[in-house]
Amino acid sequence: VFSQADASTTRKYGGSGLGLSISRHFARMMGGDIVASSTPNEGSVFTIVLPRIVALPAVNSAPITEVLPTRPTDTPAEGALGTILVIDDDPAVHDLIRRSMGRAGYRVITASNGSEGLAMARAEHPHFITLDIMMPGIDGWSVLTTLKAEPELKDIPVFILTMTHEKSLGYALGAAQFLTKPVNRDALLDLLKQYAPHPKNCHVLIIDDDANNRDLLKRVFEPEGTRVSEATDGQSGLDWLNANPPPDLVILDLMMPTMDGFTFLDALGQNSRFDALPVVVLTAKTLTETDRERLQTRALHIIERQGQSEEAIIARLQAQICASDLSKNDSPAKQ
Repeated sequence: VFSQADASTTRKYGGSGLGLSISRHFARMMGGDIVASSTPNEGSVFTIVLPRIVALPAVNSAPITEVLPTRPTDTPAEGALGTILVIDDDPAVHDLIRRSMGRAGYRVITASNGSEGLAMARAEHPHFITLDIMMPGIDGWSVLTTLKAEPELKDIPVFILTMTHEKSLGYALGAAQFLTKPVNRDALLDLLKQYAPHPKNCHVLIIDDDANNRDLLKRVFEPEGTRVSEATDGQSGLDWLNANPPPDLVILDLMMPTMDGFTFLDALGQNSRFDALPVVVLTAKTLTETDRERLQTRALHIIERQGQSEEAIIARLQAQICASDLSKNDSPAKQ
């Protein structure tokens, strides 16, 4: 904390010292900081450090015909982990959470005041809400009270982002947790994972000829309340689907005997009953561009085992199960 070394009424220099504290707050909101160094009887040096994208000098090289954006293979697609509604009158907070949480796999929508936030909550039904307290018009406490009074919104976790310390009031009104501004990315991510909706009464069909893979997924999903059915190849998967109500999600291997995953998807596409059935491809196969083009018309997501840890794969599959109601309304998307 910055404070004046001499706070007496006879000090040589005036000012309250708040300017430096405010400047540091703004620097941290932009992902940077202010650091200080001081030498007795000489003075102090304050340095502001801000992140920026460095433009590298052009280098003569062979022409590049196409550059495709890439993302780490273990990073979920934006929106895969759910939707966050940010209710805050500070555009810098909107931008910070949108950039950091978008890269982490969340869809971020924003509202600049309480009235707009309530309207968006009713329209979008987000998975999480971050809420500022000090806003013009309807303040955060009133917004929180309204959210918890509406049956369709009351179960949404609300994280209070504030510089105040009235936690007892917030918890009494139904807040899930508090975060102090400026927002710490890792702390917010921890809360999102902690309060992620666990799949209840979800039903997943796993189509894979490898019993070890099926057993691993069952051990992960069933303790969370997900019902798991199994099929050992594409044909038995089709037989199961034709004999049972559609599951919430299909996890599909590609390389299987009798009927592989590609043929299964082709057959699935010929039955309008399964048009809304989300399918996630989980494969150890190295996919060619032709493979991807063939898959993209039917598979919701493609998860390649190569180069990913089991933990990362499980996390992405769990996200698809938790967001299965959202995924059913998505158009097919590839990573």
